[in-house]
Amino acid sequence: MSTEEIHELVDSSLHLTFDYMSLMIIASIIVVTGLVTNSSVVVVAGMLISPLMGPLLGMTFGTITHDFVMVRKGTFNEFIGILLAFAVGAISGLLIAFLFNDLVVWGQEEMKARGSLDGTYSGIVVAAASGLGVGFSVSTGGISAMIGIAISASLLPPICNAGLNLSYGMVVMYWGTGLDGGAGPSYDNGTNWLHMSLWSMLIFAVNLLLIYICGLFVFWLKRIQPPLPDPALAKFLEEDSPSFKVSSEDTEIPLLSTLVDK
Repeated sequence: MSTEEIHELVDSSLHLTFDYMSLMIIASIIVVTGLVTNSSVVVVAGMLISPLMGPLLGMTFGTITHDFVMVRKGTFNEFIGILLAFAVGAISGLLIAFLFNDLVVWGQEEMKARGSLDGTYSGIVVAAASGLGVGFSVSTGGISAMIGIAISASLLPPICNAGLNLSYGMVVMYWGTGLDGGAGPSYDNGTNWLHMSLWSMLIFAVNLLLIYICGLFVFWLKRIQPPLPDPALAKFLEEDSPSFKVSSEDTEIPLLSTLVDK
């Protein structure tokens, strides 16, 4: 598959659209529900519809081909998706703390798995494999849905978990839970959740970086390079273009008729 064909494939998946933002919000809501209810099945369901792979792929492919417009577009769109996921998590944490705290057991295993040192180790393996997988998948002519799910597994749950625990921990630390502050403020409990939020952010950042680096490595391994200029244009620039020679005594400037003829 040529570089130009891969470029078109990647470019078609990284645009910031209403559908992209809607899917990010829906996927984040599903993942948050799975984290709070300790349901791995529900968390996986959210990963299935997450569109985070497209912009990240644009960042990677744009870097290796020196298409920095694609890199900027992919980075911005990925940031918007991440921001939406974090916001959904943070808003959910506030709602649970004030309205539904009696119905939720906070700190379930699904949360702890994405907010601890052990979660960092497992996340590194999945992220590295995802980065390698997406590179091989795209360079051989397609974007595998399963690779997209693996990337979402590395990125979406940690960032949702970070938002959840940050807002919930702040509420517990300063106000207590429930509308009447029934459980009372607890500095120790609040800091526990804030620490979990920080670990989740770290896991997310490490996973994102690993996917990016591993994707670059595969594209380099597959000899993906910036596309060559059009041969006709190169010939024109090298042989046929009018010369410009400017000096204090002699100035040669191409005439309009010359340019038209060319």
